Amino acid sequence: YHDYGYFLGWEEDEAPMTLALEKLQEAYDIWIQQYWNRYAPQPLKTAARNVRYNLAGLRKKGQRAWKKT
Repeated sequence: YHDYGYFLGWEEDEAPMTLALEKLQEAYDIWIQQYWNRYAPQPLKTAARNVRYNLAGLRKKGQRAWKKT
C-alpha cells in the first residue's frame, strides 16, 4: 500500500468515544474540586474515599483472576 503512513498511529486518533470520556473526566474533576471538596461534610468525603479505595482493590483482584483464567 502506498498510503501506509496514513494508518500509523491510528490508535491515538481522537475517536468520539475517547473525546467524550476526556470531557466527562474533565467535568468530573471540576465538580470534585469546586463543589465536593468545598461543601461536602467530612464524614461523607471519608466514606466516598473508602468506597473508591475498596472498589479499586476489588477491581485489581478481579483483573488478576481474569488473567489467570
